[in-house]
Amino acid sequence: MKTQIALEDVMINLAKNSGQPSVIIMDRGLMDSAGYIGWEKFNEILERMNWTVEELRDRRYDAIVHLVTAADGAPEFYDKNRYQQSYINYETLEEAINRDQKLQKVYLGHNNVSFIGNTEPDGFNGKMDRLVNAVYASLGLPNCEKRFRKFLLKPLHETILEGMVPYN
Repeated sequence: MKTQIALEDVMINLAKNSGQPSVIIMDRGLMDSAGYIGWEKFNEILERMNWTVEELRDRRYDAIVHLVTAADGAPEFYDKNRYQQSYINYETLEEAINRDQKLQKVYLGHNNVSFIGNTEPDGFNGKMDRLVNAVYASLGLPNCEKRFRKFLLKPLHETILEGMVPYN
C-alpha cells in the first residue's frame, strides 16, 4: 500500500506541475486491498500505518467508478483460461462475482461512487460510454451521450425517376 500511495503521489504531482488541467484515472484504489484480504487484516494495516478509511477512501479520490466484473451479468465474456499467464483473473465465475461484491462494498460511503454493470444494450461499448459519462459528471461536465438524428429520405430509385423525362 505504501508503494501504491507513492506511485499515486508521483502521478498527482506530475499533474499538478504540468500547469495543465489534468485528470488522473487509476485502475485499483487503495481500498481494494480490503476486498482481497478482508476487513480484519485491513484494519490491522490501517492501525499500524496510522491511516483511516476516510483518509484512503474519501480524501484520496474525488470519484470512484467501479466496473462490475463481466462474470456478473455477461459471463460469456469472462474467460479465466484466457488469463492463465496472469494472476489477475484466476477466479471461477462464482469467485469473481463474490470478490467483485466485496470490492463494491469497500467503496460504499464515498460521496461520489458509481457502479457500472453489464446491462447496457450496446454491450461493452455501452459500458464504456457510461464510464466516460461518469467521469464527465465527476468533473462537472455535461455528458457526452451520443445523439443521433434521423432523416426520412425518398428511396434512391424514386429520386432518380423524378428527374427523368419519359421516352416516347
